[in-house]
Amino acid sequence: MGVIGFEMLGGWLYSNKLGNSYYYIFEVVVEESLEMVGLWLFIYALIEYLKSFVDEVRIGIQ
Repeated sequence: MGVIGFEMLGGWLYSNKLGNSYYYIFEVVVEESLEMVGLWLFIYALIEYLKSFVDEVRIGIQ
């Protein structure tokens, strides 16, 4: 929900010709951070859900 609010704030800032200001840059950083936290939370929830069906979940990178 925070991402939607910050997306609207970014649109307002950009439409009021503040697209190159520090306010807009800060808003973009916060918005993108919230998106990454949401993605991390979604992946964590999926892994926890998988744990309820199997005994062990391993993720390997080769």
